[in-house]
Amino acid sequence: MSTTLAYNIIGDRVAYVGTDNFADIYERHRNLLDFSVSKKLGRNGEVKLTWGDILRTDFVYYQDNNSSHKYEADVDNLMQRRNFGSTVTLGLGYRF
Repeated sequence: MSTTLAYNIIGDRVAYVGTDNFADIYERHRNLLDFSVSKKLGRNGEVKLTWGDILRTDFVYYQDNNSSHKYEADVDNLMQRRNFGSTVTLGLGYRF
């Protein structure tokens, strides 16, 4: 049996480049946590369960009005907030 627990931080990054009159739009940092477990079945088979984005952190897009490269609610415009939830997959494989 094999298990994996992976933690990652995605930093703030430019989602849409602005212009002289319109500030850049950034995607705010997010924490990601993924888990998977797999088990061999005989010589050629395998079953695998994966749970992705366990923390379900919101995707936040903001307009960086003061060019600070970080989200400040009192200065920056919140452009969009989305949450896609977690994903769970179960796979069964066989090698010939």
